[in-house]
Amino acid sequence: PHVRRVNPMFFFPDLTVIDETKNEDTIELHPMSRSELHQLSLNESFIKEAIVAVLEEGAKSCLEGEGVGQDFANLNNNFEAFKNKFLVLEYYGPVTLDEMGKLGVEPTYDSPDDIYYAEVWVVNGKVIRFDQHPIEGCFRPPYAVCPYVKDPGSQFGIGLPLLMADQQRVINTTYRMTLDNAYISSGPQVVINKTQVKPADGSNTLRPDKIWHNTEYNLNGDASKAINFFV
Repeated sequence: PHVRRVNPMFFFPDLTVIDETKNEDTIELHPMSRSELHQLSLNESFIKEAIVAVLEEGAKSCLEGEGVGQDFANLNNNFEAFKNKFLVLEYYGPVTLDEMGKLGVEPTYDSPDDIYYAEVWVVNGKVIRFDQHPIEGCFRPPYAVCPYVKDPGSQFGIGLPLLMADQQRVINTTYRMTLDNAYISSGPQVVINKTQVKPADGSNTLRPDKIWHNTEYNLNGDASKAINFFV
């Protein structure tokens, strides 16, 4: 027995329930390289012939384009993530007697409604592992969800980004106000005598290469008497 962490980006539980203990089925996505898939073929619990056939076909699906792969790439700014990887799906959930028959699997116990619980691994549309749940009558996936704060509407819970969104917004706004205030108050103030100079464009806004008309002949070309700066 062992315990491992599952990436939430690649975990798809039963969204019809909000209590993870009531999940009827789950799917976990495993992006795998050729070498990783080859290692699975050496595991006796996997169907070697099916994995060999998948390796000969090549990776038909990858995490490029829209969907979970694009979300993950945008999150990490790594648009080469999982390129040319095989999408291996690990499913825990109910399977029917008819579905088991198509795979050539006989149930190990009797079910009143011909529904059984199993672990199924699929890649490129091929089943590479099928295993009935070893405990008869157990219809629960082997996953535990541990949210930071429980959410009454989702089993994924509420994380720190959402909990601290308001505080972060206050900090951002306050810091922006500080910078804006420093920018405004640190620059020099301008005094323009409108009776001595007149802007050619009709606006008193300062800008580079602006032209001003002299309306007083006593300036003698000294514009500093009409426009002054102070801190």
